[in-house]
Formats: sequence, C-alpha cells, structure tokens
Amino acid sequence: MPGRGKVYVKDLRVGDVVDLEGDEYADPDHDVVDYVYEYQVVGSIEIEAREGEVHVVVFEDDHVVAFPPLHEILTVPTGGFGGRRL
Repeated sequence: MPGRGKVYVKDLRVGDVVDLEGDEYADPDHDVVDYVYEYQVVGSIEIEAREGEVHVVVFEDDHVVAFPPLHEILTVPTGGFGGRRL
C-alpha cells in the first residue's frame, strides 16, 4: 500500500493511524483480534521514565501499550497524507 511507512514511537502524534498487528510490543503473540481487523488511532501519548525512557501510547479504543522510544511502528495513510492527519 503506497504511503505506509515506519515511524519511531517518539515521533508519533495524536491522530496518527498505526498498524499494530504482529508488533513485538503490542501484539507479540499475534493474538489481539482487534489488531487483525482494525488500525489504531493514537488518542494520547504519555512519556514515562522507568529504568530508562519508555513512551506509553494510549489508543482511542482503550488499548494501552508501552514502547521504547526508538521502536518503529507502521503508520497507515489517511486522507492521502501519508499516515498523518494535518
């Protein structure tokens, strides 16, 4: 799909649409059914320091996942803007 690309978690913004199916932190066992059928929209982002820096990304559908800041997440285009809402 054109426009898909990877973004570091530290560079995500509220409104970004991401594909978490099979992600090593969000779906390590490939068993989150929501991720198979739906992309996730970043609803809020919190930065927490615990034994090093970790970004906590809270998605609109109440999924909460903690990622290291340099983990790459696959973004999905929305409205032709390359996965970013303007």
